[in-house]
Amino acid sequence: MMCNLLMSWVFLISVGQMTNTLANGRMVPKKNLIIQTTRNKTIPITLWGAVAEAFHEEDALELATEDTVIIILSSMTVKAFRADTTLSSTSATKIYLNMKIEEVDIFRKSFQCTQKLSFVNQSLNSMLDITTNREAKNNTVSELLSLDRTADKGKIYLCVATIAKIDASKGWWYNACPKCKVSVVNNNEMMLCRKCGKSGGQPMPW
Repeated sequence: MMCNLLMSWVFLISVGQMTNTLANGRMVPKKNLIIQTTRNKTIPITLWGAVAEAFHEEDALELATEDTVIIILSSMTVKAFRADTTLSSTSATKIYLNMKIEEVDIFRKSFQCTQKLSFVNQSLNSMLDITTNREAKNNTVSELLSLDRTADKGKIYLCVATIAKIDASKGWWYNACPKCKVSVVNNNEMMLCRKCGKSGGQPMPW
C-alpha cells in the first residue's frame, strides 16, 4: 500500500552518509534515516536527490549533543507492506530539525524518546564486530526466518552469502517501461507494458 504523508512530528534516532544508487537508469543521491514515533516504533526513511543533498547529517549530530532531535517531515510517500512502514522523500518534501517554535517545545515535553541519535557507521561497525566475536552464534537461514518480531526486535545479524551462479539464460537485460520498469512487448509496432498498458515513452534497458 502506498499513500502520501502531509506532515509528521517524530524523533530522529539515526542518520547516514550520502550514497549514490541507480534509479530510473541514472545515479541518484540517497541518504537513509531512522525515526522513532511517539509509540516507540522505528521507521526507516529514504531521502532522494536534492532532498538528500540538502540534509546535512553533521547539523543533526550537533543538535543531538544538546537535546533529542525532533524532525518535522512534510510531503513524504508512505509505503506499507505487511507490518512494516517506510517513508520516501518526494520533490515537495521539506525537513525541519528542532524548530524554535512553541509547538515543538510542547511536543518535547509531552513525549520521551528512548534512543539517542546515532551515526549509521556505528551500526555498521557493530555488525562487523559480530564477525570477530568468537562467542557469536551462527544462525541458519531457517533460524533467522523464525525470529520473533517482538522478542528479537533490535538485535543485529550479519548475513554472509556467496553468489554461486548467475542465471543469464534469458539475457542480462530487457526492454523496460520507463515508468514502472516492468518489461514491455512490441504489439504491432506499439510498445505495451504488462502493468501500465500503452507505454508513453521509449523503453529503457533494465
